[in-house]
Amino acid sequence: MDSFPWVPLYSIERSGKTEVTVSGVISVVDGKGNAIIDTGDTKYSLWTRSCLKPWQLLSHLPTLKASYPALQPKHFALMLSSHSAESTHLKLLDEISSIGKIDQSNLQCPATYPMAQADRIHLKDKGENPKSSFNNCSGKHMGYLLAMTASKLPITDYLNPEGKHFEPLRTLLAFLLNSTNTTFPTTTDGCRIPNYAFPIEGLSHLFVRLLSDCTPEQIAQAPKDVQPMLREWPSLRNYMSQFPEIVGGTGRIDTRIMQGELTEIDGLTILAKQGADGLLAIAISPTPKYSNGLGIVIKLASGTDMHHMETIVKQLFHQLGLRADEKPDPKNAHLHNTFHFSTKAMACKTSS
Repeated sequence: MDSFPWVPLYSIERSGKTEVTVSGVISVVDGKGNAIIDTGDTKYSLWTRSCLKPWQLLSHLPTLKASYPALQPKHFALMLSSHSAESTHLKLLDEISSIGKIDQSNLQCPATYPMAQADRIHLKDKGENPKSSFNNCSGKHMGYLLAMTASKLPITDYLNPEGKHFEPLRTLLAFLLNSTNTTFPTTTDGCRIPNYAFPIEGLSHLFVRLLSDCTPEQIAQAPKDVQPMLREWPSLRNYMSQFPEIVGGTGRIDTRIMQGELTEIDGLTILAKQGADGLLAIAISPTPKYSNGLGIVIKLASGTDMHHMETIVKQLFHQLGLRADEKPDPKNAHLHNTFHFSTKAMACKTSS
């Protein structure tokens, strides 16, 4: 069994007594690779879950663009999304299915109800069954099905972790992580597609790089089969920044972050991607305080809890100069948050 990489991130005190402690790991790096915050074991190899989706799409994006010219940026945004199965998401999935001539019965992600609560309740009240198309990963699955069809690979076996269609992703990740080994620890994600583990700090480095285009020299140094992917690198940023409501959904924390709801500086490009079981990755373009941009990964030890995640994100953004401190509510004077993470330039403990 692995040793725990977690440490306390913040505590809630009620009338002077600690009532809740939220543990996890936070990795914040700048565009030069400097660690701004490394709370917990940021070298721990973590399952990347849905935070891997931008690179899963990138691994077959050149094939999709060449083979299906009718696909639009919003379709690609759905392919890297963890969507809530709102009507907009399902309409886009129908369009992708039609363009690729792939029936949705070929989807092998688990049948679910929509993540959007109102839609979920409505369908259950109507007596409708869960569907694979409602699964938050159905766009990613459809992307793989289209790419495999274009490459003349059998789609019935698309979940096979040894399949040729996953080799480009492993080669791409090895190059981006400066590894000579294209073999990564592998598991089955919740949607049944293979998922890989690598250090938490590596994921934060990948996210900050989303905001910087690859130079011609960097592309030329890459393996030949990686070069077409790197030429499409700016597309990932464009899909996420143009369509935050597709990448997540109404009220979702990654969508709200990309829409600028949690920051107070105009003109920033912010990308965010939520992953299962308490994972969130963020990329922030250069700020007045950090001229090389920022890559952020937060992992909650106890799994997904949006209240705790939002509390941590707001405090983190405050420390990074992206928002003012929260104004205390006199009615909640008996409650007190103590944060156990800080930037390298700040004191070791920050209270709010």
